Amino acid sequence: MLPTVTACRQGLGLAAAHRALLRACRRPGLGYFAKCDIRRYFASVRDDVLLELLGPHCSDDWARALVQGLVHSWSDTPGRGMPIGNLTSQLFANAYLTRTDLTMTRSVGARSYLRYVDDFVWFGSDATILHRQVAALAEELGRVGLCLHPAKTRVAPVSEGVDFAGVVAFSDHVRLRGRSKRRALALWRRQREDCAQGRLSEERYHSSLLSLVALGARTGARGWLRSRGLSW
Repeated sequence: MLPTVTACRQGLGLAAAHRALLRACRRPGLGYFAKCDIRRYFASVRDDVLLELLGPHCSDDWARALVQGLVHSWSDTPGRGMPIGNLTSQLFANAYLTRTDLTMTRSVGARSYLRYVDDFVWFGSDATILHRQVAALAEELGRVGLCLHPAKTRVAPVSEGVDFAGVVAFSDHVRLRGRSKRRALALWRRQREDCAQGRLSEERYHSSLLSLVALGARTGARGWLRSRGLSW
């Protein structure tokens, strides 16, 4: 079974992640899930490993020099750290974990495996097996200089809700996580102020507003939006 990797891919953004998550929660016989996150992912990425992974996709010296310049443009410690905030950040983040994805699905046997940047979740019928698979993931990540965040590693029944990519999913619905609501509301307020002050175009503000409404509509947050005059 191939992994489902979303973020910074055409047709595979947040909406696709949420749809895939809900499908996984509804699969019969998979009553448990494993949820993992990487501790300080972007700051921990090793430059040498990332360049090794990206090298075969560079068609000439110019492309290789460009990629090397991007990779080395920021570091938290020497030889480590992925640049954050440019268009390549999520693309590089996906590439860095490609081998991990394939190991988890082909060798470890993770079922209904989903990843959004460094947010992992997969499902199973036996919690004990899931715990062993979490240990296998931790070992695999260690080979590329990464480690799991202990406070964000969990194995539990699907009935308790699966927290992934900003939402909490159950077998019959998806709802927007409280922290995601607060962040979305803060972003909307900043953009509204920027638009009023001329720092953001009306077109960009309107596009962002439509994205917020669409997110709320598909995650059961219509009432929350309506109370703030953001539903139409």
